[in-house]
Amino acid sequence: MITKIAILVSALLIAYNQLQSTSQQLQEQPVIGIFTQPSTFAEYASQNYTYIAASYVKFLESGGARVIPIPYEANHTTLDEIFKNINGILIPGGSTGLKGPSLYTQRVAYLVNKALKINKEGGWFPIIGICLGHEVMHYILSNYSENFLIDVKGNDKVTRPINIHYRQAYFYSQMKEELYQATLNENLAYYHHIHAVSPSLYEIAPVLQQYLRITSTQTDEEGQLFITSTEGINMPFYSFQYHPEKNPFEWTIPANHSVHAIQFSRIHSYQFIQSCRMNSNKFSLDLNKLIFNYNPIQPINQNYNQVYIFQRLQAMEDAEYQEQS
Repeated sequence: MITKIAILVSALLIAYNQLQSTSQQLQEQPVIGIFTQPSTFAEYASQNYTYIAASYVKFLESGGARVIPIPYEANHTTLDEIFKNINGILIPGGSTGLKGPSLYTQRVAYLVNKALKINKEGGWFPIIGICLGHEVMHYILSNYSENFLIDVKGNDKVTRPINIHYRQAYFYSQMKEELYQATLNENLAYYHHIHAVSPSLYEIAPVLQQYLRITSTQTDEEGQLFITSTEGINMPFYSFQYHPEKNPFEWTIPANHSVHAIQFSRIHSYQFIQSCRMNSNKFSLDLNKLIFNYNPIQPINQNYNQVYIFQRLQAMEDAEYQEQS
């Protein structure tokens, strides 16, 4: 009982401190930007098209937000315009190349660093990275460490539990005990990756310890430890190796659709949008720039039920997009 009370008090203090981090009224109409990636679909050549999986859009909308695509190939002027009109960013999973850093990584880093500056100066700008997004956040915040990824076995298209190390974490503290125990013991988290971030990266690149706290881990089929979630230290950065967006919205893959699995997903979407509500930006762009202006399609690639396809803003000028993760 004492432990439960301590956890509850800690969670309330975290929520109070986050609310006190901004003097602005909570945003009632949050808009979240999602980065596009080069198309991986045969019918839409990557030289000409980019995409966003519709499940990420539904994930954010289910938490109470609107969505705007962030073209990864956009110039800094366009990125600046979008950034000042949104309340948070989602960096999705995918198979886009990161090392180099690639053009994709450079554009993501441009906005991550803008958010980092705001948060360091006492402002509030949330970012969530999922799978590839989790990995690229570590790549960027480690100052492009060459050793930011390890190979893992047995985590491609599987559902597994997670080992939570920090019960007071922003997302996990909001779980009722039944869901928390299910998270530890049931296969609620969907994994679709062949690379991961090792906790040892925080020793190789100690600068990470200034920004992120490891909140959960898992091991692969060979016993190799990898990070499954992190949260920012005194700032609203969050990352997950697993895919909370897939449980409710993807049906062509072996994601878990149980009641606990859906509740697990909802905690992630709701809590992230709540964090984004603390950002005071107001959306003033043309409403046609929102995702409502586009129609999702069903791709031949059956990893997704639906995707949004976008015409590239400019022709691809390099061949940097080998699969990295």
